[in-house]
Amino acid sequence: MVKLGVSVYPEQESAEELASYLERVAAAGFKKVFTSMFSVDEGADALVERFGSLAARVHEFGMELSVDVNPMLFDRIGAAADNLEIFHRMGIDVLRMDMPFFDERNAALIENPYGIGIEFNAMMEDLLCRFIPAELMPKVAVCHNFYPQRFTAESVEAYCQMNAFWKARGARVGAFVSSQSEGARGPWPVREGLPTVENHRDMPLELQIRHMLLLGDVDEILIGNEPATDEELAAVGALMRKLSGEDEKEDRAADDPTRQFDGLAAFFGASERTLLHIDLDENISAVERSIALDYHRHSDGGDGTEYMLRSRMTRMSYRGQTIAPRTWAEPMFHRGDIVVVNDNLEHYRAELQVVLKDMPNDGQRNHIGRITPKELFLLDALEPRVTFLLEEA
Repeated sequence: MVKLGVSVYPEQESAEELASYLERVAAAGFKKVFTSMFSVDEGADALVERFGSLAARVHEFGMELSVDVNPMLFDRIGAAADNLEIFHRMGIDVLRMDMPFFDERNAALIENPYGIGIEFNAMMEDLLCRFIPAELMPKVAVCHNFYPQRFTAESVEAYCQMNAFWKARGARVGAFVSSQSEGARGPWPVREGLPTVENHRDMPLELQIRHMLLLGDVDEILIGNEPATDEELAAVGALMRKLSGEDEKEDRAADDPTRQFDGLAAFFGASERTLLHIDLDENISAVERSIALDYHRHSDGGDGTEYMLRSRMTRMSYRGQTIAPRTWAEPMFHRGDIVVVNDNLEHYRAELQVVLKDMPNDGQRNHIGRITPKELFLLDALEPRVTFLLEEA
């Protein structure tokens, strides 16, 4: 499961505010705290005191601390690629090199004797590959930038290409999402969100994370601005519990149709689930409703058809159940529609399908609902073999 993190900017808040926020995010399941050191205009002694105190607080709540640095900061505080003692003294767990060195010193950073993790700026592919030996790449982590200025963040395509580049070389990848809290701040005097992907800038936090998980090739997701609201933290926590299966009932009988073929579904589908919210039609049957909402491991078989995702195990779990054909006025089913095969195609009856491409309404499927409009874009990221959970919007 992906590691979740938050960002804090201790020079902009009181010790009491900081401690309260760290306590809340730790309770919500976040494991990493990011901050920017190079943006704080202080000398070495003041930085040691400020960030040493922050590290102690972060560790008190069982989280790790990552700080954004660059070679100019190294010069300012007397650090060097082969001498990270000052960061070790502060208790820093990870250094994110917003700008790397332009020579072999990057390799020395990775091999430091203090065990301090090193992250590099994900957009520095050519430079890093020139100066970091291939055998060290599995020890490398990269983290995307966040972008305070509206319309300057990465496209989905650029983000995915960069992730694929690094994952192919064995590196771990981190990226930022953005709180929608009014007045949420970052290191610079701009308050229009701090996402990695531009399309996420005005999106609910939980939905940003769902999209990033669907896009894949990411190991850490951090909230770039702060503070996130308690409601946002609760929503993210609830999402992660649903995706991991923690919220499922443990007392369901083995022959319960909602779990009877979980093992087989897991074999055909992806091990990790995603969540899609749907608007259900008013006139659907109790069986159709159960197929959609009570079955927690809808899994596409991976055939790669361009017309639909097929949750086949539902027809086994609900075999013998009648699904009477129901009239749907539209001559076509459209992208995002949710349909269930009815009695007119008995062999496939109860199979749930998510329509990906317009197809004729031939009377063999009942329309039961639709992906909620604000989540239709998630269909672009759904791959064959995706495993998904449906929830009423």
